[in-house]
Amino acid sequence: MIFSILFYLSVGITFFLILLSIKKHPKYYWLGALTSYIFSFLGSWSIGLYTLSITFVLLALAFSHKMGWIKSIFHSLVVIVISLLIWFLSITFIDDYWLFFPFHIFG
Repeated sequence: MIFSILFYLSVGITFFLILLSIKKHPKYYWLGALTSYIFSFLGSWSIGLYTLSITFVLLALAFSHKMGWIKSIFHSLVVIVISLLIWFLSITFIDDYWLFFPFHIFG
């Protein structure tokens, strides 16, 4: 029960932070990536690897904005496509244990 509440709460916070980063400042992508990583782990028994793609996209957008590489929507689309390719390769060749390793330290 508590994990379901945390899952849906982190989903809501993630989407709020995505909107905030689009409207206000890209620095909120970092927090959105953290909360999406949390709900990806909480959903790791079913859809977690697929929702991990959101984390990869948000981290890539945050890093690209921080480096000053994104100047237009086209640049954002290129970053999103590259991050989804990296996500696909990661879930194909890296074990779930390593993708969610920080949570295994606490468990």
